[in-house]
Amino acid sequence: MSSRQHKGKLCVYCGARPARTGDHIFAREFFPIKKRGNLPQAPTCDRCNTAKSKLEGYLTTVLPFGALHAEAVADLSTMVPRRLKGNAKLRRELETGMGEVWQTDASGVAKAAMTIPFKPEYLEGWAEYVAKGLTWHHWKVIVPPDHAVLSACLNRAGTALFATLFAANSRNKAAGDLGDGMFVYRGAQGTDNPAMSVWEISVLGGVNIGSDPKAPGEISTKLGVVTGSRRTTELFDAVRAH
Repeated sequence: MSSRQHKGKLCVYCGARPARTGDHIFAREFFPIKKRGNLPQAPTCDRCNTAKSKLEGYLTTVLPFGALHAEAVADLSTMVPRRLKGNAKLRRELETGMGEVWQTDASGVAKAAMTIPFKPEYLEGWAEYVAKGLTWHHWKVIVPPDHAVLSACLNRAGTALFATLFAANSRNKAAGDLGDGMFVYRGAQGTDNPAMSVWEISVLGGVNIGSDPKAPGEISTKLGVVTGSRRTTELFDAVRAH
């Protein structure tokens, strides 16, 4: 679907303003050129498109440093240097904040790893846009402005919680694999409220985004997102906090 075909529809991200164009729910810049075809799009207004693009500009530059997917790792030596060349402020921020940390892998072996400063709120904010876009893409449902969206990087406990949420919400299911494993997601629509959904997203084959202070030593490689009434997301946030 071309961008012109989205114009005049309701923006799926804010659910309030008319769309001016179509937005790739997963930005094309995340993918090698040969894998940019047939990416899902959604109608977006100028304001939401600009806000989401700002998050994507940061994430397409920083996430490859922790990516597990082979082609995303290759991006470090090709596209990332060009992006950093055009963003001196971010380049200085990464250079200044580089460090080293010891991490334990799945076999229990401790290894030293390079770290760079990272803003998880950018990733979680981007995931909220993606969840709204996927809800529309798969089920043609726009999350209303009076609903809330909550996202989090999932540790082991969070992954278990989302497995429970998927089992409890079975109105419709959705799944996708974009770029041969670069982005893999699954979603489930709420049984009673079609705008309620849960999503689990693996980014760039899984991204090492550091430890959760509540679970030292655990590495988050997936994102979880919940859309729904504010009461629903408040209950989820309360459970997640424990």
